[in-house]
Amino acid sequence: VEEERALKQLRRTMVPQARPVPNFNNLFYLGSKLSNKETTKPKSPKLKVTRRMERRTMMASSSTCMR
Repeated sequence: VEEERALKQLRRTMVPQARPVPNFNNLFYLGSKLSNKETTKPKSPKLKVTRRMERRTMMASSSTCMR
């Protein structure tokens, strides 16, 4: 019983401590680690928008015919 009381008292007196903020000043320093590779050339995705538009118009025309 005394141990439980001491434990409760210890928990009441304990104060949570925040972690220190890390130092981000030199995080992005690359120095001699720079790559010799060329930059990546962006490539456009092949989206089939025309087919989607055709399907949409077909669905719209079929739904208006049924009404």
